Amino acid sequence: MLMMRCPAVATLLLGVLYGGDLTLPLDAGNIVIRDARFVSDKTEVREVSYTLINQTSSAWRTLKLQFETKADCNVERQMTIPLYVPSNGEWALGDGVTKSYTQFVYKFFSDFNFCRTVEITGVTLIFAENSKVQIDGVTGERVDLEKQQRELDDAERRSTEAQTKKNAIDAARRRQLAAEQKKKDAELNARLAKSRAEREAAAAEEGRKLRANCTVIYQTTIDKKVKDLTVREEQQVRACQVLGLYPPR
Repeated sequence: MLMMRCPAVATLLLGVLYGGDLTLPLDAGNIVIRDARFVSDKTEVREVSYTLINQTSSAWRTLKLQFETKADCNVERQMTIPLYVPSNGEWALGDGVTKSYTQFVYKFFSDFNFCRTVEITGVTLIFAENSKVQIDGVTGERVDLEKQQRELDDAERRSTEAQTKKNAIDAARRRQLAAEQKKKDAELNARLAKSRAEREAAAAEEGRKLRANCTVIYQTTIDKKVKDLTVREEQQVRACQVLGLYPPR
């Protein structure tokens, strides 16, 4: 277990080590870390507290920092402690705003069993983001969020326009196919109607001829006895009777 041992100096508070201001250049300004300190109970380091002063012209909604520390324990140790600045509402740190924070850091000291002093020696920016830019403090890469959003909006607009154009082309093609199918159906219906009319006309003509023939047969056989009919006449009479045209109607 980590144990804090303070020098026997009356002006020092038990378990609290004070540091000076730390200045972190950021976006044409500075983030000032003031009064950064480790806070302990009587036996172990529990928290780190600090105050951030935003001297940039931006409101930062995300800040990730890393404190470099030097610990005088049973052996001298140097550590880095990552800190994610809590977001209170939409913005973690507005422009020109001063805020104080306290965070647990016990896990970083849990393996030490004897430390005389722990001090903060520096601070590093890991990540920062506001409404316009995203900064990777490790690689130095800057992402223009407004440009990125414009590109996303442009890509979405182009995609929407392309889909709208495709939908219009598909709709026009469907209309064209429907018109072509309608024309084909009309042509087929016309051919079927013509064929039906031709068949009906042919059937009517055939009926007319049969009635005319049966009328002649009736006229030539009506006055004859059955025994006097020739074989041909008898066949003709029977055929006309089957058709219901003997006698003719």
